[in-house]
Order: sequence, then structure tokens, then C-alpha cells
Amino acid sequence: MFLSSTTTQEASFICKARIVEVLTQNGWNYLSCVHCSKEIEKSGATLHCNRCFNSNITGVVRYRVELLVDDGNNYAIVVVLNKEMLKLTKQDAANLLLNEVISKPQTLIKTVAITQISIQLQVNSGVNGKLPKCIEELEGQTFIFHIRVSPSNSASSRCPFTVSAI
Repeated sequence: MFLSSTTTQEASFICKARIVEVLTQNGWNYLSCVHCSKEIEKSGATLHCNRCFNSNITGVVRYRVELLVDDGNNYAIVVVLNKEMLKLTKQDAANLLLNEVISKPQTLIKTVAITQISIQLQVNSGVNGKLPKCIEELEGQTFIFHIRVSPSNSASSRCPFTVSAI
């Protein structure tokens, strides 16, 4: 399939692929705006959303997992976001992160709100930079992925494809 890098074409396809590896360099979650799901930034003691232009908002932990997959012919990196990861793990990212923190009390400095825990642990790296077991166990499994390809994917070989359904 050819995608012109000069237009705003979007395409999608379905493929059956095996998860070779869960990539960890970008973590497995992020802190998002409760209104628009965009990643939020910490500015001093407040959280700020650059899409909603809201300051001092509440953040929610969501999945963003990068996978190296193999369809038998080629390898590709795909990113699986919150909705589809919920189907695979059967638990939301905030509870999973909280359970990881509680099961490893040496990383918890007294009792703090979930948002503060997320920021303190730099959300996306999880606890001690390790993946939760339910995410690690995805390696080796085969799924049918509905992949969305956008111009940013065709313009850069480093930009992962987005999984829109599993």
C-alpha cells in the first residue's frame, strides 16, 4: 500500500500478528486529561492540559503500550491505547498502577492521592521501571489487530502504528 506523505490520507488494515515483545522504553501508561484524554503536563504543583487549555485539572492514568509484532512476514511497532488495553488486561491502568505500588510498598512514600503517586513514579515507567505481569504475559500471544495508518506513520519509520481495535 502506498501512502503519499504530502496529503492527509488515512488508511486502515487488519492483520493477524504475534506479540514478540512489549517495548518498555516509553513506559506502559501516561497521565491524561480527564476531559479529552490528551497527555497532561506538570507545571509546578498543578497539572495542565495543552488541548483543553485547562490548568489545575485532575489527571487520570491511561494505557499507552508499544508492542513489537510479527505477522509472519514483517515486524512492526504498534501502539495500543487505553480502550484496547482494557480488553486485554481486564483492569484499568489506574488500578493496575495502584496495585503495583501497593504490592511493592518500598516505592510508596506514605499515603498520597493516586494523582500524586502517578507523578511521583513518573507515571509511564510504572514501579521500578518494570511491566505489570498482565502486560508482560501478552508476549507470545497472537491477536487480530485493526491498524490505523496516518500520514505521521508514513513520514517516519519511528512512529508506531495505532491499534484501533483488537
